[in-house]
Amino acid sequence: MFDFATKKAIVTDDNQASLAYIGILLKRMGFAVLPAENGFEVLRILKVVTPDVILVDIGMQPIDGLTILKEIKKNNLTASIPVIIATGDSSREMIKKCMKSECAAYLTKPVKVDKLHEAIEKCVFSSTRSNRKHLRASFNKKCWYIIREPHMNSILRTSLKGVFM
Repeated sequence: MFDFATKKAIVTDDNQASLAYIGILLKRMGFAVLPAENGFEVLRILKVVTPDVILVDIGMQPIDGLTILKEIKKNNLTASIPVIIATGDSSREMIKKCMKSECAAYLTKPVKVDKLHEAIEKCVFSSTRSNRKHLRASFNKKCWYIIREPHMNSILRTSLKGVFM
């Protein structure tokens, strides 16, 4: 069971590895993730839950991502939900086709963490007029620890080397 106060995201992809990867990234950003293996599952979930964002893969069967996007935008109850398209096709034609279909953002696979972060901030947090400048986990900055005990400095630096530095 998830906390209804947290942001919710539906993620759909027919590739299990991609579904898990994007799900993990969104969980790190503070989202409750509702995975869906195909377009039918997305439409079923939308009857029960109103998510804050939906991430859709284009190349799925039996319903492709653009058809899911059109179905979401056609329904008055779901039309305002931002839909982010993720696909391996980075051609100009595909980007134009997706933007014409009213997708909120377009990501190419493999999805880069900073691009997903930017898309989520733009789609979800820009409309809430929140004072939040960053999501829960900022991925594009290095972590630095300030340690006041001199004898702990070398031990901790050694154990964190390669992880944060």
